[in-house]
Amino acid sequence: MIGNTTTELQNPSFDKSFRNEVKMLSQIPHKNVVKLDGFCLHHRSLFLAYKYMERGSLFYTLNMDDEEAKELSWIKRVDIINRI
Repeated sequence: MIGNTTTELQNPSFDKSFRNEVKMLSQIPHKNVVKLDGFCLHHRSLFLAYKYMERGSLFYTLNMDDEEAKELSWIKRVDIINRI
């Protein structure tokens, strides 16, 4: 299963720097970084394909509503941040 992110390109010179960043992101061998599986540049839109994250993004995990937050203590949250 794959998750994706979409954004709209504003600057035409963005293409080269974007491709360099994609290359680096796809090669990061870190257990706490979701591997970038691929990308697509189509006209003025950009798509990034990542492995599906069952529990959502790190931002979502750290900013859950109160009921879900009970599952993730502040000690665990700080530990997650320190491991990045």
